[in-house]
Amino acid sequence: MAFANEIGRVSEAYGINSQEVMGILCADTKLNISTKYLRPGFAFGGSCLPKDLRGIDGIAKQEAVDIPLLRSILPSNDIHIEHFKTSILNRKPTKVGLLGLAFKNDTDDLRESPALKLAASLIAAGVELKMHDVNLELRYLMGRNKGYIDELLPTWQSHYLDNAQEVFAFADTIVVSNTQGIYRDWVSEYAGDKEVIFLN
Repeated sequence: MAFANEIGRVSEAYGINSQEVMGILCADTKLNISTKYLRPGFAFGGSCLPKDLRGIDGIAKQEAVDIPLLRSILPSNDIHIEHFKTSILNRKPTKVGLLGLAFKNDTDDLRESPALKLAASLIAAGVELKMHDVNLELRYLMGRNKGYIDELLPTWQSHYLDNAQEVFAFADTIVVSNTQGIYRDWVSEYAGDKEVIFLN
């Protein structure tokens, strides 16, 4: 994904459709194991891949093995989040509503969530922001899941709304961080003339 996202940013800078560029690469079905790979999208997160990359980096350093691509993936991912933050700020929103906080669809796992990193970054930039996740039930938020959001965004509860319709009522710009169908349904029903940004 880091490779596809970097190609996507270069393509975007030259006015080229990044999905078409990667579509050409994905057309090779003999070498490419799935058309799901090598597609530009939002950043990755979760409890496994970032930890695994740090682990690989650690064991590579122990044996003085140079892994420049693998070592660059996490910084590239952070740059990709910054890219989306800049893209949103360039639209000069006054109030942003963020739908989807977990790092992937159909889960309440917030660990290393790029959507939360984006939210924290936008708030630090002075953006008024409210957020909601259809899979998040606050009474079940505990352990490392709760610890991550508390550490990254200590004021998160003041930005979280239990009802997605309240997010639409609040915001002039809606940012949708994942592809769950319910979010697209809500955008169709509640967005009206608000600007909508799909990150995936």
